[in-house]
Parts: sequence; structure tokens; C-alpha cells
Amino acid sequence: MSCEEFHALGAHEREPDDLVLMRLAEAQRWRRCPVCMVFVEKTEGCPHISCRCGHEFCHGCGSAWSQSHYNCQNN
Repeated sequence: MSCEEFHALGAHEREPDDLVLMRLAEAQRWRRCPVCMVFVEKTEGCPHISCRCGHEFCHGCGSAWSQSHYNCQNN
């Protein structure tokens, strides 16, 4: 994690356990919902993610979901 990424975290996300979780999430390619910030995992299929908060987004780039994201280059 770069210094810039660390400083972008909220104060409540800077504890050692939080940083371990962030590293694990990066290694496993988990993404955070841009609305509620919960981590989500894509195990198979298309990049369409429907979060438990109801927000739909592209797993590859994090943008709000649209049909054009089926071929997202970030997947």
C-alpha cells in the first residue's frame, strides 16, 4: 500500500488488522462497493456485481453498472 493509499483511508481503517485486510483484499482481487464500501468477491461469471446495499457496479473498474461493462478491460 502506498503512502497516498494509506492517507486516503479513513482514520478507522488504519489499524494494523485493517491494513492486513486491505492487503488480503488486494491479493484476492476483492472490490469495495463504491456506495457502502463493503468488500465483495467475484468468483465466476460476468463482471456485474449486485451489492447487498442494492448498488450495481462493474467488478473490473468500479463504475456504475451498464451493459457496456460486459467487456470491461479491467477484468
